Amino acid sequence: MTIKILCLILVSVFQIGSVNEETQKQINTNISRWDKNKRSLSTHPILSHSNSTIFIYSNYLLENLDVTITDSAGQIVYMDGLRVEAGNTVSFNFNPSMESEYLIEVWHEGKYLYGWFGLEL
Repeated sequence: MTIKILCLILVSVFQIGSVNEETQKQINTNISRWDKNKRSLSTHPILSHSNSTIFIYSNYLLENLDVTITDSAGQIVYMDGLRVEAGNTVSFNFNPSMESEYLIEVWHEGKYLYGWFGLEL
């Protein structure tokens, strides 16, 4: 009986994890000012979202990563400095002001990338 309960719990956890991955949408980013003058593999972070939760993944340590999110009316709805450990994903929530297209901008040590994503409330 205990083994059946443990198996059900494990299956539930894996199903919840797969649902979260499926609902994440990648944010297409313009990286032209991030990888400028680089000839090696790209080192830019990967951005995605699930509603008002933003996910930032990086293969490299990014300390003092500045992130700003602006709505279509030009209002800043999120601004913070983050640390992304190498090979990890950082997530955070922001309070969307309206159903809108949002601009996310990311700066790190003189490098810059941005992308647009839409939210339906």
